[in-house]
Amino acid sequence: LSANLGMKVVLDHKPGQEAGKVTLHYTSLDQLDEICRLLGGA
Repeated sequence: LSANLGMKVVLDHKPGQEAGKVTLHYTSLDQLDEICRLLGGA
């Protein structure tokens, strides 16, 4: 994910659990806009 997005991505998944957390670290508002565009499916 980090390589594809060009930003830091942290996956937090505990063994034995199905749920977890994905954290995206952006360094500019342009990167935030890109995250929103990708997640919005536009």
